[in-house]
Amino acid sequence: MNLTDIFTGGLDKVVTSVGTTIDNLVTSDEEREALKNELVKIKINAQLEGENNYLKHETEITKRWQSDNENMLTRLVRPSIVIWSYVLITIIILFDGNISDFTVKESYIPILETIVTTVTIAYFGSRGFEKITKKMKE
Repeated sequence: MNLTDIFTGGLDKVVTSVGTTIDNLVTSDEEREALKNELVKIKINAQLEGENNYLKHETEITKRWQSDNENMLTRLVRPSIVIWSYVLITIIILFDGNISDFTVKESYIPILETIVTTVTIAYFGSRGFEKITKKMKE
């Protein structure tokens, strides 16, 4: 289900119910066809408006990402998080049980694994995606 379905999902049901009501109220075939055509036009316009809203939303997200990449600090956030997660897991691996009573609780291990895995996949996956889209644009 995409965003346009949310905006126009119930529209078919409304058009059908209104069309049935029109059939019951209008007596001439010409009036019935004119009203049905008007409903179809309204439905198409609503769907187009939903598509336009979706495209505007996507355009704004793209603008924000582009502006984020113009600043040095925002460009360094992702690599810094990757480095931090690797340093954190390395320290834990090296010092867990090796220095006095320093141990990592068993409940923290899945959390740390999830952090490192998620950060690695997100960073390298997004970098690959950015490079692919950049080549496609060129």
